[in-house]
Amino acid sequence: FFKQKTAYEIKECDWSSDVCSSDLFGKFLEIGADYGVDHLYPALEKGWTGVYCEPDPKSCYNLMLCTEQFADRVTVINSAVSTESGLTNFYLCTNATGTSSLRPEWHILNKEAVPNPVIRTIVTNTISIEKLFDHIGYDMDIVSIDAEGSDMMLLENIPWGRLNKCRLIMVESGGETEPAHIVQMLSSYGYSKLQYSTNTGNSFYTRIPQN
Repeated sequence: FFKQKTAYEIKECDWSSDVCSSDLFGKFLEIGADYGVDHLYPALEKGWTGVYCEPDPKSCYNLMLCTEQFADRVTVINSAVSTESGLTNFYLCTNATGTSSLRPEWHILNKEAVPNPVIRTIVTNTISIEKLFDHIGYDMDIVSIDAEGSDMMLLENIPWGRLNKCRLIMVESGGETEPAHIVQMLSSYGYSKLQYSTNTGNSFYTRIPQN
């Protein structure tokens, strides 16, 4: 049931576990959570509170199973996240997990991940970034984004200036570095790039949280 992790993913889990080793329990947001068994799972095991957004109905069901023992500290939002709330097409990959997307061209651009994807178009709910944070609060210590093609849009539009506690951003870059204007924007809020993994396509930004 649990997906086999690569050595690089295990290394990132260990690294994230170290980041979450504070005596003070924290709170994280994961947009594009899939099953939830990833680099932030150790945080749940350490007592953190998790908020997961996952629009894929099958992945969301498995996410609830995987985090069931932490249900009192887990919020699951079965919705995509975008700049606007409403209904939109969702391109569900039925023969691979963690690769479904709001973008119809995503599986063409992402052939290396799934060479022969079987896509079914469904309609999903989207919650706006503003409504999401109004609902869950702005008190996140860590924000993780893995939104299969919507990552840069979310990274650019999340109100980082209001997330005063946030000290770590993890984002899937799809094998590319973030655009210069986004790096500059994050820098203006005090974030510096800590790590980029060419093996997993994940970038890490960190800062000292504001009081």
